[in-house]
Amino acid sequence: MAFGGIFIVPKIVRLLDTYQQLENRLRVVQRSGEELSATFGRLESIANSTRSSLKGTVELYARLALATKEMALQQSTLLQVTKSVNQAIVVSGASAKEAENGLIQLSQGLAAGALRGDELRSVLEQLPRVADVISKRLGVTRGELRKLGEAGALSSGLIIDAFIQDQNALEQEFAKTQETVGQSVVLLQNALIGLTESSASTALVLETVRITLKAITV
Repeated sequence: MAFGGIFIVPKIVRLLDTYQQLENRLRVVQRSGEELSATFGRLESIANSTRSSLKGTVELYARLALATKEMALQQSTLLQVTKSVNQAIVVSGASAKEAENGLIQLSQGLAAGALRGDELRSVLEQLPRVADVISKRLGVTRGELRKLGEAGALSSGLIIDAFIQDQNALEQEFAKTQETVGQSVVLLQNALIGLTESSASTALVLETVRITLKAITV
């Protein structure tokens, strides 16, 4: 039991840590009148419906919100763009790990105001459907995006507009995909993180940690 506890406790602590980090990210971008728990719930729903990482989904939404602060976009628009990006990544055929990494790279580029450098390279190499959404909006080939990125032409606003325009096509393409084993694992991870959303669940997890620690010291 003691040896089992040694392995369990770090996992529980990481679980609590992940949720708190995600909540903190949302607190930074929460606008007046928006309920934190409601926003988290919507993002959790988006992550699960698109078989995507909850961590990456929250990160993308938070960076989108920061990048578009001056554009005064409706929260519903930000949520829809977040969903469309997730769908494009799945349609790209990326593995669960590649999808999460690509999601974070893309969100970093958006937060910087424009997609370029390492972030753009990651999208071009790992997320072809995402690149196609952007190139379609500009009427250029995927290969020409690199030069436009170097020129700073791939602004956050342009990319968001591209995903808004391609929303229906992405919905249809995503509907044809099937859940992979890797995505099943991602959904399980999402569920574990979601367990700590309510105070009751958090208290239960903390109590488990307390009992496990006690068992280790016996």
